[in-house]
Amino acid sequence: MSPPLIPLVVLAAGLGRRFGGPKQLAPVGPHGELLLDYTAHDARAAGFSPIVLVVRDEIDKVLAAHVARSWPRSLPVIFARQAVPAGTADAVLAGRSHLTSSFAVVNADDIYPSTAYAALYAHLASTGGAASQHAVVGFALGASIVGNGPVKRGVCQGDREGRLIDITELVVRREPKSSGNGELSGMTGSGTTVPLEWASTVSMNMWGFRQSMLGHLERAVDRAQDSPGAKEVILPDVVSEFLVGPTNETVVILPEKGNCLGMTHGEDLPQLVKEVGQLVHRGNRPSRLWESGGQLEGGGGHQGDCHQQDRGAPQQDDKGSALDYPSRGDGQREGHQEEPGASPHRR
Repeated sequence: MSPPLIPLVVLAAGLGRRFGGPKQLAPVGPHGELLLDYTAHDARAAGFSPIVLVVRDEIDKVLAAHVARSWPRSLPVIFARQAVPAGTADAVLAGRSHLTSSFAVVNADDIYPSTAYAALYAHLASTGGAASQHAVVGFALGASIVGNGPVKRGVCQGDREGRLIDITELVVRREPKSSGNGELSGMTGSGTTVPLEWASTVSMNMWGFRQSMLGHLERAVDRAQDSPGAKEVILPDVVSEFLVGPTNETVVILPEKGNCLGMTHGEDLPQLVKEVGQLVHRGNRPSRLWESGGQLEGGGGHQGDCHQQDRGAPQQDDKGSALDYPSRGDGQREGHQEEPGASPHRR
């Protein structure tokens, strides 16, 4: 029996305001690899397929060229566009038409441990009692911090059975000390400060959802659009809301002991490059991500080995002309399938 096809939604439409530019395009690996390249490599090894990249217009063409140039042809990739930065819930809905069963969600600006992808795929592919459960990968807070700047983290509370009972997004700050790692504190949206432990369990937006989650996301986004002063709708808030609602759905916490490396601020980049280099030096990460074809060298691989993707009409730019996507080695134009500019449910 063939393993199930489970899509991985990669949230790559962020604006990178605190970073100072598109984090998705920052090279972090020894051969110019992007964070996205590590995501694709580990997701493919775990069994996820296809990769659904949620992007915005400003970086769509650049990312499409990078994927076509650098990723293996055997890796199915679908591009979905988020028309406006309306939050991570809306971003997931941008790829809704390709989410016909269970699916996973990750950030584009984090390097998750390969073991986390394997555990998440195993959960979503499981049958029996776990087949109806959503999941979130839980990291130790200290294992998710790269630099000293403030970061947002979803602090998780679970019950004795390992089920999520609450998740609250906090702005986490690190207070340096003369010795040790310093103290951590979190600030709520209302401005309340709460103490945190380095071992506190947090979400790094690595989720495993059953298809029923799409309904929760739709309703949350619709309510936000109908309310005055439209705001972004984020995944932790949607999950927190349905956990206390009249639903029997549960979210299990999949504990992960490895580090999650990510970028929030521009000054995080040198440290992240150093961390990735150390992982490669110790043999925890391959020097090159792809055994053959799509070998990244200075941010790009050989032109003839492009990714497999759904075929669709070339994207139109604002002036109505077709964007020039990379050509394959056989001379054919490599296009990609895109979702409409807005999520299917939006009015």
